[in-house]
Amino acid sequence: MTSATRSAALPDVPTTGEAGFKTVLSDNWYGLSALAGVPPDVLDKLHKAAVATLRSAELKKQFDSQDAVPSPMTPGEFASFVKAEQAKWGPVVVATGAKLE
Repeated sequence: MTSATRSAALPDVPTTGEAGFKTVLSDNWYGLSALAGVPPDVLDKLHKAAVATLRSAELKKQFDSQDAVPSPMTPGEFASFVKAEQAKWGPVVVATGAKLE
C-alpha cells in the first residue's frame, strides 16, 4: 500500500512506510477546479456544494464500496496540496521524459 495508512479492504498489507520506504507515498486523488477569474461568491457556492456531496450518505456508501476516502479541503488547502504534488512529481516527470499524448 503506497498510502500513509493501511487500507480497510486489505488490513494485513503493510504500507510502504511500514515496510521501510518512508518516502514512497502515492495516492489517487481527484479535485475540482475552476478557471481564473471566477467570482469568489460562485467559488464559495461550488465549494459548499462539493463538500456537502462528499459528506452525503449516498456518496459515502459508494466510496466505502471502493475503499476510497473523501478528503474535503478549503480552496487554499487544495491549492497548497496541488503545489506540493507538483513539487513531488515534477522531477519524476522530467527524469523519465514522460509526455502527455
